[in-house]
Amino acid sequence: MKEKENVFNLHTVSKFVEEAHQGQVDRGGHPYFGHLTRVSAKVAYLLSKLPDGMLSAEDKEQAILLGLSHDLLEDTSKTKDDLRALGASELFIKRLEALSRLDKTSTYMDWIRGIAAAGDVVTILVKLADNEDNNDPARIAQLPEDQRSITQRYDRAYKILKAALDEKVAEFM
Repeated sequence: MKEKENVFNLHTVSKFVEEAHQGQVDRGGHPYFGHLTRVSAKVAYLLSKLPDGMLSAEDKEQAILLGLSHDLLEDTSKTKDDLRALGASELFIKRLEALSRLDKTSTYMDWIRGIAAAGDVVTILVKLADNEDNNDPARIAQLPEDQRSITQRYDRAYKILKAALDEKVAEFM
């Protein structure tokens, strides 16, 4: 009996995400998919800096796919069932939910602290990469002057997430 091929891969997810975000633009007016691909690339870079053996091959693949997908539930009409139909695992969906700020009753910083406290290296890495891209000086410069102070929020979030990641690396060593 032939084993079923995994269709939940970079090619399939990339196409799915690009279609889901079709027509969306970032605050600078650029296609939103560019943000997602940059976050995924930043995740890959961050993964390369982790100690060997800290994450499984499956976790590394999920991290890159989550970099592409991290805004799906929050910013598109796609659902968890759509992801299941595409072949996403329950762990992938759980991580995506953690990266999706669907409950707007808590503050952004509380949400960030929740990601850090949960201690899942994959979600921490993805949120760090998202934070880095959102706080890129070239992107911030495209914002209206009165919105540029958002860098202070991103700086605080980065410190919390980086400390959580550093703690997980230290535990691993």
